[in-house]
Amino acid sequence: MSIATERITRGVPSRLRLHALALAKPTEGGLLFQREDGAFVLPWQRIERAFAATIGTGSDARVGFRLALRRGGDDCQIVQLDLEQPADAGQYARAMMLGLGPDSCDASLKTLAAEGIAPRTFVEAEVFDDAVLESMRWAASEAGAGA
Repeated sequence: MSIATERITRGVPSRLRLHALALAKPTEGGLLFQREDGAFVLPWQRIERAFAATIGTGSDARVGFRLALRRGGDDCQIVQLDLEQPADAGQYARAMMLGLGPDSCDASLKTLAAEGIAPRTFVEAEVFDDAVLESMRWAASEAGAGA
């Protein structure tokens, strides 16, 4: 492996670690969520990039968010938040844009915040997760190429 290739691939995530958040709500400081041992906040500063998509088709469709956490090493840690009530999705997207800044949000999330529709669509959640991992891999390899 050449020095240039090693520099490009170092820090590029190769594994996806998915964490589901239930009953999460955006707040000024981050996402408030519940676990068995209490309420916690995932601060906006821990999130590197946010993605949104419509998952499923027809009456089974829901809006999903994937939040890529700031990372180290080969793992890409993604927080999964799927909303069963699509009416809340625009509000969540607007809060994420305020908390993270528009540069940390994908185009689908920005459209969802502005128009109430996530134009990026996946039939299955797993395909969305894979697309997020590939997006993060691409961003990391681009950052490595510029180093």
